[in-house]
Amino acid sequence: MSARQHDDVVAFARLAVARGCPEAAESVIDRMAQHAAEDPDFPYLAAAARHSCALLEGDVTGMRDALARYEGTPYVLPQADAYADAARMVGSTHRADAVEYLERALSAYSAAGAEHDAARTRKALGDLGVRRRRTSPPGRGWLGLTSSELKVVRVVAAGATNREAADELFLSPHTVSSHLRHAFTKLRIRSRVELARVVAEQDGANRADSPGRSDPDVL
Repeated sequence: MSARQHDDVVAFARLAVARGCPEAAESVIDRMAQHAAEDPDFPYLAAAARHSCALLEGDVTGMRDALARYEGTPYVLPQADAYADAARMVGSTHRADAVEYLERALSAYSAAGAEHDAARTRKALGDLGVRRRRTSPPGRGWLGLTSSELKVVRVVAAGATNREAADELFLSPHTVSSHLRHAFTKLRIRSRVELARVVAEQDGANRADSPGRSDPDVL
């Protein structure tokens, strides 16, 4: 299962709970949890599995654990979704916590350019008496990447793990994860497969813009 497919499982769990038939999602979530156990080097899977289980069980503690597991992964939008889910779960009993979760979700949605989700989150904050104006997102797309983010993106797109990229670039794994999170947000992608595709497309565009470079007789 790809990261995108795991996003779909979380969405399916959310829908099953909303329709009052959580048992419909149990087997799918069990299978995702098995994938997470079989691939401990891909922490996003464990986060998504915990997220789905917490939704299914209405487990606030489990949702907080899912949020902690999302930390350090580059998957900004799934983490934002988890914050929004956590806010819904505690909204009627712990308003301050709900506001904090929604603020974090709004920040991530806005940075990623997920305008529909950001608008929904602003409305949820408004229902709790908190008004937030729409703000302009930071630079997005390839041109929005910093030089440090570009270095990490290129090494990871070539197939390096976070640890390998950290060693090659003389950075800490935490710094590599942080740069990847920001890059994923700016590029509006969710997986390393998509990252490799974006880098390949960008390199292809650069070669097309500089045809002379392909001519071995041109210095």
